[in-house]
Amino acid sequence: MSKLLTISIPTYNRSGMLLVQLNWLLDELAAGLADQCNIIVRDNCSTDDTRQVVELWKATIDPAIDFTYYRHEKNIGGMANIVSCINHAAGRFVWTL
Repeated sequence: MSKLLTISIPTYNRSGMLLVQLNWLLDELAAGLADQCNIIVRDNCSTDDTRQVVELWKATIDPAIDFTYYRHEKNIGGMANIVSCINHAAGRFVWTL
């Protein structure tokens, strides 16, 4: 059975804000929603420390949280990255941040 909601986050060179969003989501999922949601981050080939921020964050969360990180090999553009998020969603509904 698929999840009810995919929370998709397209990102490019905004590791600080991404960490804020991920921590906020973690607080919300802790309210009993983790089994109904999955989170995907599609990194548009960031040149900052986005990958490291995601790896550190992922290492601190409950492994039961359905979380996927993908980094494009090249920058595909903002709209294409958003489409990529939607195309890889597993939920019945998609919320793109």
